[in-house]
Amino acid sequence: GAEKAKIELSSTTQTEIDLPFLTADKNGPKHFKYKITRSKYEQLMDKLLKRMIAPCENCLKDSQIKKEDINEILLVGG
Repeated sequence: GAEKAKIELSSTTQTEIDLPFLTADKNGPKHFKYKITRSKYEQLMDKLLKRMIAPCENCLKDSQIKKEDINEILLVGG
């Protein structure tokens, strides 16, 4: 779904998120299909990335590490 779209948007300008059988109601299964452009994805992610700045700066301050001292960043998620 979303991760596949993110990867595809690295090399294309548009992709489709397709999540079949996302839920169901009395009328049957419901599917989710959504076309998204790289521009729209970047717009949506911009707010999230800006929200991450302060916590990252606080972490650097608390650990007494300068951002210039960081060579790599490992992102993990659930």
